[in-house]
Amino acid sequence: MVRGELSLYADEMRGHWPPVPFYFYGAPQAWLRPSLMLGRLESVALGAVVLILVFGLAQRWAGPVAGATAAALFCSHGFVLGYFATVHFAGLVAVLHLLGLYVLFATTWERRHLVAMAIFALLFLVKNNFWPTIPFMLLVLALARGRPLAERVALVAIAIALPLAFFAWDPRHLKMLAYVPGLQPWVEPLGYRPWYALTEDAGELAMRSEYADIPWEFSLSGRLRGIAGGVLFLARRYAAWLVLLALVAAIAAWRTRDWRSARRLWSPPGVALTFWLFWFLVACQFVVLGPYAKQAVGFVGAIAPLLAVAVGCLVAATFTRFVAPGPARVVVAGAVVIIVLISPWVHRQHNLPRRIAASDSPLVTLPKIATQLAALLPAGDTRIFYLADPMPLHLAGRRSYLQQFNQERWGFTTLRAPERYRRVGMWGPAEVEAWLGGDARYAVLESDAVTFYRNRPRYRPILDRIDALLAERFTRIGEIRGRGDDTFVVFRAKERVP
Repeated sequence: MVRGELSLYADEMRGHWPPVPFYFYGAPQAWLRPSLMLGRLESVALGAVVLILVFGLAQRWAGPVAGATAAALFCSHGFVLGYFATVHFAGLVAVLHLLGLYVLFATTWERRHLVAMAIFALLFLVKNNFWPTIPFMLLVLALARGRPLAERVALVAIAIALPLAFFAWDPRHLKMLAYVPGLQPWVEPLGYRPWYALTEDAGELAMRSEYADIPWEFSLSGRLRGIAGGVLFLARRYAAWLVLLALVAAIAAWRTRDWRSARRLWSPPGVALTFWLFWFLVACQFVVLGPYAKQAVGFVGAIAPLLAVAVGCLVAATFTRFVAPGPARVVVAGAVVIIVLISPWVHRQHNLPRRIAASDSPLVTLPKIATQLAALLPAGDTRIFYLADPMPLHLAGRRSYLQQFNQERWGFTTLRAPERYRRVGMWGPAEVEAWLGGDARYAVLESDAVTFYRNRPRYRPILDRIDALLAERFTRIGEIRGRGDDTFVVFRAKERVP
C-alpha cells in the first residue's frame, strides 16, 4: 500500500486513470486495513444505488412497469452485474450518469441544469473513457431553447473548470492525454505513450482470446475489421436486451404505420436522450480504445444501466399504448419475462464456474496466500521483484517495485529501449538486470503469470534471463499453493560475500 508517498502520475505509475476511483476504494483500505471484502462491499453499495436510480428514473418517466422492467434487466445481466460486484470504476461512472439525469429530469429545482452539468463534469475525475459525456451534455443543455446567455456561459465554465484545474495542478497529469485520440502526439515528446503501443506482440496476443477472436491492427482497414468484430461481440454480450428492443420496435411498427404515433414511444422526457447518450458513448469506446476493439466492449458495462432505463421505458410505452388488454398483452408480458429469465444464462462470463465452494472463492483463497506471503516477506522492504497477481501482496501489507505493483499482465514489455517506456510505469529487460542483478532482496513468481508470458515467443529470452539471475543470486525459500494448479514461488537474495 502506498500512502501519500508519490503521485498517481509519477514515472513509476501507469497514470492512465483519473484519481477518484483510487481514493474512493483506496482510502478505506488505508484507514482500516487491506481487505478484498471491504472493496467488494463498496462496489455492491454502489450497485445498490445504481439499481435504485435505474428503477426510480424509469418509474418516474414511464410508470412502475418501466421501473420494474429496467431493474429486472439490470439485475439479470451476468456480465453487467460483474462490474458492480468487483472493485471497478463502473459503479462510480453509472451513478454519476444516472444521478445527473435524475436531477435534470426528475426534480423541479430552478437551476437543475447547472447542478446536472456539475455532476456530469465529475466524470472527468473518474474515467477518461467517459469524458465524451461532458461535451455531449454541455451541447444538449447549452443549446436548449430559451437558455439565457449567462446560463450558457455558466454551463461552459462548469464543464471546463475541473480539466483546467487538474492539468494546471501538476504537469505530470498530462500523462493521461496519451490515451486521448488526437492528443497523444502532443505529449509523446514528454515520454508519455499509451501502454498498448509499447507491447510488441499486442496483435498476436489479442488474436489468442478464448471468447472473441478480434484482430488488433493499427492500419485503417485493420481497425475497421476490429470494430466490425467488436460490434458483433457487443451484440452477443447484450443479445437479450437487443432482442427485447427489436420486439418493441416490431410491435410499434406493426400496430401503427404513422410515424407520429410511433414517436410517442419517446414521449417521456429524457428517454430519447438516455438512449442516444448510451449509443454515443458506445461509439466513443471504439474510438478511444483504438485498435483494441475487444476491450472497448468491456467498458460498455459501466453505462449499460442507461440502456436498461431506456429499454424499460420503451417496453412500458409499447405495452400500454400499442398492445390492447387481453391475450396479446399477456403474450407480450410473457415474452418480456422469458427474456429476463434467460438473460443470466445468455449473458454469462465464459469461464465462470457453474458451481464453486465457499472455500475456493477469492475472498478465502487470496487472504490465505497473503498470510503466507506476509510470513516470508519482511514488512517495510520494497525491493521485491514481483511477477504475480498483485492482490495477495496488497492484502499481505507488502509492496514490490511500483511498476510491478498494479498489473502483472500488461506492465511487462520486451522493449530494450528504456527511454521509450520509463515514464509510463512499465518495466522490461533493463529493469530485470537492475533489480534481479543487484537491487532486489526478494522475488516472487506466480506460475500462471510465468506461463502467460512463456507462451509469447518475444518474452522467452527475458524469462530465461530471469531464471538465470534467480539461480545465480537467489535462494528459494517457499512455495505457496494458489487456486487450482497455480503456485507462488518466493526467493530471497543470497548473502553477498565481502
